[in-house]
Amino acid sequence: MGREWLLASLMLLLMTMLVVGCGISQEKYDALLAERDTLEKKKTDLQATVSELELDLNELEKEKETFEDNLSEAQTEIGSLKGDLSDAETQIETLEDSLSDVESNLSDAETLLGDVRDELALTKGRLFRMEEVFGELLFFDDFEDGAMERWDSHGTMDSWSVVQEAGNNILQSLGQDGKPAPLITSTGTVETPVDVFIVDANDWTDYTLEFKIRVVQLRHEGAASVNLKFLPGISIMHPQSYNLIITPNQISLHRRYDYMSLPAKLPQSAFESWYGDWMDIKVEVYGANIKAYVNGVLHIDYTDPEPVEIASISFGTDLEYAYIYLDDVLVTRAK
Repeated sequence: MGREWLLASLMLLLMTMLVVGCGISQEKYDALLAERDTLEKKKTDLQATVSELELDLNELEKEKETFEDNLSEAQTEIGSLKGDLSDAETQIETLEDSLSDVESNLSDAETLLGDVRDELALTKGRLFRMEEVFGELLFFDDFEDGAMERWDSHGTMDSWSVVQEAGNNILQSLGQDGKPAPLITSTGTVETPVDVFIVDANDWTDYTLEFKIRVVQLRHEGAASVNLKFLPGISIMHPQSYNLIITPNQISLHRRYDYMSLPAKLPQSAFESWYGDWMDIKVEVYGANIKAYVNGVLHIDYTDPEPVEIASISFGTDLEYAYIYLDDVLVTRAK
């Protein structure tokens, strides 16, 4: 700053000398001084403006750096958001595929439900027609569900099992291993009688029993026994009962009066049948009268003067002599 004042003083001295030497008038001289002062002021103002602009430039540089940092962060975040968006789009596609599968499964389920409802309506219609023709339905089991909850055998259930024959479920009088399950009596002798009875049949009277049966004899005297009107659980010998004995070619009715007596043979009837054939059996028990049909033909018609009042139904055989197959067990009561 001192140098500038020195230069200015020299210029003033020089100008004075020039004025004096050149003969410049005082008026012009004052005008030059005024112009110089104006220029000096402009210079000062310009220098101040430059300083302000330099400060503004520094601020702008800082703002630029901040903006560039923010821009970089924003670009990074945008990249991350793009990745999230891509993941979200993938998840949406997956969900749409899952939704499509669910809708397809729902459609299949609705179709299946419709079929089940139609089948239920058809079954109800059949049941209604069956009850109109045959009477009140008390029991039916075709063993297609493979279950035996409605049957009992007092400890010999291992000698009964549901098996398949030609795609159809049936009940057979053999254990799960395919072998008889012997029973040891109180005297030490080995016997293999096996009975299976309908659990809900303890108080049935005046009913019609229908079933399919196949008797396979292991010895000549082998047979199946259909036990009617007895109280299950009292004795294997079934006191106060009727026993319908079925062989491959004969049906007979027997009557037991007490624990000690042997069964008395009542009517019997022979019929023609191939060994091991399936037979359709129908037994009508109404009051004191018992009728038995084989393949639609009446073979036994007996009226007991002292009928048994206790009601139940069971099927049995002695596995040393025969084993049996059962299917489509139906019990109805006339209206």
